[in-house]
Parts: sequence; C-alpha cells; structure tokens
Amino acid sequence: CGWCEGSGACVGDGLMDATCGTWTVDEAMCSAVDPCDAYADCGTCAAVVGCGWCEGSGACVGDGLMDAACGTWTVDEAMCI
Repeated sequence: CGWCEGSGACVGDGLMDATCGTWTVDEAMCSAVDPCDAYADCGTCAAVVGCGWCEGSGACVGDGLMDAACGTWTVDEAMCI
C-alpha cells in the first residue's frame, strides 16, 4: 500500500496514481489512524479534501478507505443533508 500525505489516504498498490504527487510506501504508514476519523458530521468531513462521509454508518473516512459497503459517500459539503 502507499500513503499520500496530501490527501491523508492510504491506498492499495493498484490505486496509487500521479494525482498524489508523493507516495510513501511504508507498511507502518498504512496502519496509521485515519485522520478523517476526527470529523463527526457530514459538513465538516466533506469540507476536507480526501475525506468522505458515509451517512449509513455516520463515519468520516479517508479516500483510501471508502468502500462499496457504505453505498453512498458524500465528498461535497453542499450535498450534506
């Protein structure tokens, strides 16, 4: 996996691309706490680049951790209900 400091996301090898700029490929970084976890509501979460809000679970997570289990992710604060 790789850590993108700019987005605060840890993603799998197949998802690393040039949009990040600098990747840290270090297993220890991938076990780091998701910085998006600190945001407790949709508006605050979605306002942060690299974070997304899952209404179903009431969780804010980084790009690399968003999965289909949520269903719908909100990454634009204007879309928060």
